[in-house]
Amino acid sequence: MWETGKKFSEFGDTWVAAPWEGDFPPEETVTPVDIGTTLLTSKICRIYLWTIVTTAEIGTLNEVLVRKSRSAVERADIDPDLVISECPQLSPAGATIARKSGAAFLINKHNAEFRVVDQFLEGKPIPEFLCDRIVDNHRAFEQRMIDQADAVVFMSDEDCDPFDLSDTEYRIIPNGTDFSALEASDDVRESLDVPGLDASKQSCIFVGAYDYDPNRDAAERIAQEFAPACPNVQFLLVGRNPPSVDQSNILTPGFVDDLGSWLAYADIALCPLTMGSGTKLKMLDYMAAGLPIVTTPVGSQGLEIEDGETALVRKSTTEIVEAIEQLAASEELRTHLGENAQELGKQYDWSNLFKEYDALIEQIV
Repeated sequence: MWETGKKFSEFGDTWVAAPWEGDFPPEETVTPVDIGTTLLTSKICRIYLWTIVTTAEIGTLNEVLVRKSRSAVERADIDPDLVISECPQLSPAGATIARKSGAAFLINKHNAEFRVVDQFLEGKPIPEFLCDRIVDNHRAFEQRMIDQADAVVFMSDEDCDPFDLSDTEYRIIPNGTDFSALEASDDVRESLDVPGLDASKQSCIFVGAYDYDPNRDAAERIAQEFAPACPNVQFLLVGRNPPSVDQSNILTPGFVDDLGSWLAYADIALCPLTMGSGTKLKMLDYMAAGLPIVTTPVGSQGLEIEDGETALVRKSTTEIVEAIEQLAASEELRTHLGENAQELGKQYDWSNLFKEYDALIEQIV
């Protein structure tokens, strides 16, 4: 979000309206606007309640979010030329603010959200007809938002395929990373002084916000399946709200300010996601750091990953464990995959990707 805001500040004054809690320092060129409501700060409200009322086609919650967002923008005395939506919960608000202001409306669509909902419902004790209705209604909501936008940016071909885009201006611009900030430093392994780090073991890192269900599910797989099977590997679960674990070969430092140092310390990167769509930011960070990656097909979505050349793509627990052990045992394979991944990752540097926005913004504003 802040990277997008920083890019658009090149065009003029830029504000980011969000449930601002001071979690991340804003860029100097971007002004935060606080939408102070538990409907966005509470995970239960933001994800579960919002999904239920949206797919049930009950408009009350979205109407509240529209009012809250409009009030925040009006208090900040903002008269925008362009409104950008970065999350589905605020797309109706973005569309309304754009319409009232006579501004252009752009959606940055990070996922085909209905697919995430479908994956989440899989295996749940809910009648199939009801699951189908929930997923269909969610896709219909996403289509309505797309139809109201002047332009939509998708992260991958897979994300735009399910939607009718016959009357929509759209681009496919994948997620990116700050490549130069994450390139590995050779002396980090000795300099990163954190209690619990065991430099005598190969380290395998997974990065994510663990209040996001796909990441928490992946962390549980690491704790319950991968770590017990790989006792000579130390697993690093980096990111906010990590799960409580008692395995001796798992370290949970939580949110870190210096992600680049942790990536440089690690020997192997892991992305065992079973849910989600779009390109994964963690994968791009791994590539920039030159790490050998073990990922699932879900983790490699939207990227030009070649199994055996730029990553090891595996699905089952047994396959993933074998891949981790294979990398832990072979410095040659780690170097081969890491160098290839880093070379591939250069095309996903923010400085390259954001150039593709320039013509689009000039067209719609």
